[in-house]
Amino acid sequence: MKRPSVSMFFDKRRMKDGFASVKLSVYHNAQQKQYATGIILDEKQQDFLTKNKAGLTGKVRDETLRNLWNKVYGREYVDEASEDKKETWLLKAQKIISKIEHRFSFEEFQALLFSEQQTEVVFANDLIIALRNEFNTLTSEDNFTRATIYRSAANSVERFVTETGISNKTQPKVPFGIVTRDFLKKYEKYLVTNGGFHAKSKARRPVGPTTVVFYMNAIKKMVNEAIKAKIIDRDDYPFGNGGYRPPRGNNTKKALPTETLTALMAYSGKFPRRNYALDIWKFSYFCGGMNMADLARLRWRNVDLTQRQISFVRRKTRTSKANAGAGITLSILPEATAIINKWALPSNDQNDFVFPELNQQMDEKQIHLAIYNLTMRVNRMLVLILKELGIQAKIRTYEARHSYATTLARAQVPLAFISQGLGHSSLKTTEQYLGSFEYEQTQKYLSALIPQKQESQES
Repeated sequence: MKRPSVSMFFDKRRMKDGFASVKLSVYHNAQQKQYATGIILDEKQQDFLTKNKAGLTGKVRDETLRNLWNKVYGREYVDEASEDKKETWLLKAQKIISKIEHRFSFEEFQALLFSEQQTEVVFANDLIIALRNEFNTLTSEDNFTRATIYRSAANSVERFVTETGISNKTQPKVPFGIVTRDFLKKYEKYLVTNGGFHAKSKARRPVGPTTVVFYMNAIKKMVNEAIKAKIIDRDDYPFGNGGYRPPRGNNTKKALPTETLTALMAYSGKFPRRNYALDIWKFSYFCGGMNMADLARLRWRNVDLTQRQISFVRRKTRTSKANAGAGITLSILPEATAIINKWALPSNDQNDFVFPELNQQMDEKQIHLAIYNLTMRVNRMLVLILKELGIQAKIRTYEARHSYATTLARAQVPLAFISQGLGHSSLKTTEQYLGSFEYEQTQKYLSALIPQKQESQES
């Protein structure tokens, strides 16, 4: 049984010419019902929202229009009367569906939607259940990447407590009262010893520091929610001063050496799949290390080949409070334009995707899977290309972003320019991307430590 879904619908029926009523359209088991939100749009507002349904770019600077977009498609907006931030109808509906999806009925959904207490969702006193509920919530918001972390963390915690005898295997439970500093330290030791689990092969392996950080941050968020729900006291908070501190993530510099980049730029093989994969990687590299989720989602409305510009909203930061709706506009090299001309699917429809990975008929889950498959495919082809070139180096799609930043830094490009291309709001964040300088530059800079013999001033 498919989970219920909700979307926004502009209903022009029984409205004055040019106006539309914004409604929630809920679909479940081949039935569809609509619920009025009280939001009325004129024709210009409808056109604006329709054109920008996928997200706002930096070109939209009108705060009234940005707030309208947030009110209809976002998570929160500023109420015009009170100037307070309020939760949107869409987010309310998504939370309700996440809460009652296993017993969903249109009657209960409607009652909760229009109830004053509908946002007070009962929070379970069980870490495993809380993590899985968060997975459901993020999935309902089409945030599949973050959702996967919570699902994996829930499965990992369940394996930990059953394999170590903390809970029984029949009904594993982890009340928040036992999530202490010692519990978290034992869980970390379990992870880094042999806590990894391959879903297909069932093989066990140690977990890396970055994964430990991801899981611990997910647990930390659930503990904070448990405190808000008054399940545990603030005094029992297991993190922070005197509590558990997760290990630092693996911040190994991932920029490629100049000679490897040079070889990749010159490569032209006989296998089309390898050439396509490398061009996708190069396009990412040329465009600020654009990740595969943003690259695959590029639509023709995001691309201006005449001005050689691309404008888009990063998926990673689109819902953050600091960057919600903020866009990036990049000037692109002729080499990037050539890749578009070579591989893109030409279309007169501005909503069509540029690259042949996605189509407008796909839902968000299908899009997420297609992007995952693209990333894995590009990574496999890159390994084969380096092997063909006789180069021993680690390369994935992620190296494009670090290589973009570090290559420009080595060329002494201003940090502010690099930061803008990466879409960072902080120069400190950009600095974390920069790899170490290469040997020749290191020697050149260190030579300044040796006083140079001054030329004689005598005639």
